[in-house]
Amino acid sequence: MSSTSPHLEDIDLDSKEDPSQAENDSKDLDSKHKQPSSSPSYPPTPVVLLSQELPEQTAGSVVVYRLYKRRWTGLGIIFLVNFLNAMNAFWFTAIASSTATHFNVSSSKVSWLVNITNLFFLVTSVAVPTLVQRYNPRKTVIGASFLLVVSGWIRYASTAPGLQSGEKAWGVLLGSQVLVGLSQPFTLCIGSKYSELWFDLKGRTTATMLLTLGLPLGIAIGQVISPIIVTDPSLLPRSILILAIINSLALVSFFIPSAPPTPPTFSSLLPPTSFSDTLRLLVGKSTLVDQTTDIEASRDGEGEGSGDGGSVRRTQMARSELKDFWILIALFGILVGAFSAFTTEVNGLFVPYGYSVNAAGNMSAGLIITGLLTALLSAPLFDRVLTHHLALAAKVLIPISAGMFMALIWVIKEDNVVPIVVVLCVLGGSLFVLLAVGLELAAEVTRQPEASSSALFFASNLFAFVSIVVMDALRAGPNGSPPNNMRNSLIFIAACSVACAILVWGLDGKQRRSEQDRKKVEVILVGLGTANEEAQLP
Repeated sequence: MSSTSPHLEDIDLDSKEDPSQAENDSKDLDSKHKQPSSSPSYPPTPVVLLSQELPEQTAGSVVVYRLYKRRWTGLGIIFLVNFLNAMNAFWFTAIASSTATHFNVSSSKVSWLVNITNLFFLVTSVAVPTLVQRYNPRKTVIGASFLLVVSGWIRYASTAPGLQSGEKAWGVLLGSQVLVGLSQPFTLCIGSKYSELWFDLKGRTTATMLLTLGLPLGIAIGQVISPIIVTDPSLLPRSILILAIINSLALVSFFIPSAPPTPPTFSSLLPPTSFSDTLRLLVGKSTLVDQTTDIEASRDGEGEGSGDGGSVRRTQMARSELKDFWILIALFGILVGAFSAFTTEVNGLFVPYGYSVNAAGNMSAGLIITGLLTALLSAPLFDRVLTHHLALAAKVLIPISAGMFMALIWVIKEDNVVPIVVVLCVLGGSLFVLLAVGLELAAEVTRQPEASSSALFFASNLFAFVSIVVMDALRAGPNGSPPNNMRNSLIFIAACSVACAILVWGLDGKQRRSEQDRKKVEVILVGLGTANEEAQLP
């Protein structure tokens, strides 16, 4: 072993060598340190490869924790498909009046182009964990991309001369949005799973944040571009054709990598629990197979031998974890759903006060772009400094978001652009950071990232669906001041967000998954002779 003390940052072995090299090294070590036939066989011992040399006392087969450069390729592809999905779902919100004129429907019907997407999102989000476990993230992303491309051309078919301005045309358009809703969960709900599969503790939160940011960025770009193209209702078919062509970019999903040859952390080694078992676990009615018992405990007779080469103990989610998960569902569902409803009704919120459709779209885009920049700038802070303080971040950011939703009740009025923009920027900055914080915290308390993400996005889309219906119902009539204003709708959203600001203080947020990964690395470093004070642990 090298005389130089190894350090944890050496774990990232993004080299140009063949990805199978780690597996070949493992085989060589197996043959070199093979146990005598009389010795008991132990399961693979997780070892971090800190240098090209391993200690002579290392026994058994070796699993090398490793990072690969191609993880960024997969991240970029999932981000792109999320971006395209959001563009398709919210394309018509900033051109609601032109859409209503072209298809000869009411403005309230146009909001159903988003609402039906949210509704069918609920259908497939339940199936995401099972499909991801059965077919892996790569195949689910490819399937989502196929649905997205097909939806674009079905949407363009709704503008055919034989269907124009009729119920059939409107039905075809709604059908295209159904496909978008069916497609969206397959890329949006696997962000935490992909991060766990490919990234270590120093990059997991950043990866999750980047993957989720495709959704709001797609909303922003769609709301900016669509009014520029559709300056007249007659130009709507052209914009739909452009959107269908852009959707073809989703076909790059065929290049997404499936899974790394060797894992980046210990938690990514653990096999997933079936979706039905996870559901029972989340209501406290079942146990979870937790393959985390130390190999040393098994050797000393303290662990339960599974008979299949793994040290297994059965456990339940602690009551505090169960409580945290349901609190996270409520917080994430309400706040993300409120954001979705707000961006859907952006025209109805601003136009009655004398703002143009373009101005309303730009304000919404400003909220989103500010949120994106804040999330990108804060990502390294969460991975390097606040890695183990996600619950604290939520307790700071959620009250800020609630305060901004309340402020909108008073700042949305005539000729008040600057205060509106300031409030929207602060709101966007707090909400977008909370996206990744919520997803990572849910993965921490459940240890099932695909199931927890599906549950959170199910809740957010359900609340968005309900909120849009309620906000339309609370819209003032023609006798309002000003006519058709949505002040009461803002009060509804603000009241829900204030409830979240109170509820968040019941969150414990213990990050046991990260603690487990950290302890595994610490034990390995000690075994390699590295002093704790010298090892730079995450």
